[in-house]
Amino acid sequence: MFDAVLYYRERAKREVDLETFGLKHQRYALCTIHRQENTDQIENIKSILNALQSIAKDLRVVLPLHPRTKAKIVQFNLESLLEGLYLLDPLPYLEMQRLQMSAKVILTDSGGMQKEAYFHCVPCITLRDETEWVETVKSGWNRLVGAKKYQIVRTYSINIERNESDSTCYGNGEASCKILDRLINYKS
Repeated sequence: MFDAVLYYRERAKREVDLETFGLKHQRYALCTIHRQENTDQIENIKSILNALQSIAKDLRVVLPLHPRTKAKIVQFNLESLLEGLYLLDPLPYLEMQRLQMSAKVILTDSGGMQKEAYFHCVPCITLRDETEWVETVKSGWNRLVGAKKYQIVRTYSINIERNESDSTCYGNGEASCKILDRLINYKS
């Protein structure tokens, strides 16, 4: 994952203009919600959307809306909770990387996006009670808050600062080369 982010980072900067989305560097929060524990439970999705509306009063909230999330919002009749949020259709990898690297903060329940936020040195608020990437929490980049509005808004209000992260625990960006070398030179 780290190799891919490093490989596509500069390309995303060159090829994807934030102005296409009407956005400016670090002037928005990027959010994704797709996990069943958040989308399939009306209390959780409602609480998260209420928190995003509160945050949107201070900072633009960009929400590429996952199809299942959208369907559940409609099913639960929560469309009014999308007001004030900047909705997008799901985005391709390069566009998503560009939005991640330029966000002021990322709010997500995605495991991969937590890690990518760390690689891009963007603070992450994880809308879950646990994570696979405990090292991102230990480093202070990732905050686990669950789906409670109060916790989400309170953690956002702390205003986590962007600094350089120490991604050395994920290698130096050459794992794919090492794997390829091993495969090419494999002797049965």
